[in-house]
Amino acid sequence: MFRLLLIVLLALAATAAPATFELEDPAKKIMEDKDETKKEPTLGEMSCARFVTHRESHSDTYFTTLKWLIRNLDEAAPGWADQASPDAMTRRIDRYCRENPGKPLGKAVDHFLESVK
Repeated sequence: MFRLLLIVLLALAATAAPATFELEDPAKKIMEDKDETKKEPTLGEMSCARFVTHRESHSDTYFTTLKWLIRNLDEAAPGWADQASPDAMTRRIDRYCRENPGKPLGKAVDHFLESVK
């Protein structure tokens, strides 16, 4: 009887047990997080507070943003530089951003364009 019980227990232990967990695929998680349909924020959506911070520290982001500002102004209002120097433009946008830190940088550009039209 003992032998029969031992054989039955060994047979049960030797059979494959179904998995009760699932292994995660790390690449799948990375691809889900990447989701290429997500829209990356543009420089125009940057907050004015961040613009001021980058301007004060003269970071690389500030100079990239400055190039973006000049390009957008040239597209939106050709000849804006005849009415205001680039230095005056950055001072006006900086002043607007300091007064409205929660606004996006794009609003500061719109405000500047209204002042030079």
